[in-house]
Amino acid sequence: MLSGITLDAGALNALDRNDRRVLVLIARASEVRAHVTVPAGALAQAIRRPERQARLARLIRQPTTVVVDLDRVDAISIGRLLAATGTTDVVDAHVVICARRNEQRTATSDPADLRLLDPTIELIPSDREASPTFRTYRRMDAPTGRKPPQPDSCMLICMQSTSVRIDVSTHEELKRLAADLHTTVGNAVSLAVRALRQDRLGGELHTPLRKDETTWLDADLG
Repeated sequence: MLSGITLDAGALNALDRNDRRVLVLIARASEVRAHVTVPAGALAQAIRRPERQARLARLIRQPTTVVVDLDRVDAISIGRLLAATGTTDVVDAHVVICARRNEQRTATSDPADLRLLDPTIELIPSDREASPTFRTYRRMDAPTGRKPPQPDSCMLICMQSTSVRIDVSTHEELKRLAADLHTTVGNAVSLAVRALRQDRLGGELHTPLRKDETTWLDADLG
């Protein structure tokens, strides 16, 4: 189970661009009620016009999102980390401190910079390179050497106790999808359901802000 993720400014910018890599991570965290940690400095780097950046504005209002202030304790920890590594980026250091404290993986567009601060940190690249998250799903779905069981009727069996009746054309489409993914029909359905949930979350984050949401942003400004 995903314990949670920490987002740096690059990951937040990727979300603002509707990058599916970051959207998948946030959707997965939402599914399992895991925390999404956003260091305040990273948020400051990414947000410019919150009334127009609906995805970011909605993300920081999610009940599982924690925006972490740079307080006295973290400031001292950051200073020590920068001194130990001979680096100077306060925001990156705060990202590392937050991820360490929460034992979370970090979605980042600058893995090299964060590894200078902590070579052992678990990173999820949010750039155009393949994300480890997707490779993990592929490994879970990889062929086992055994031919998946082929159903002889249009009855999809779920959890060995529940059946869902589908038409013949849908069943054939599911079998083709499963073959393309090198997995079983049941796994193909699970992946499809997850993709639909991700798309729904993406749509919810993308819709223009309502009046009460823009009022909330203005209230924060005092």
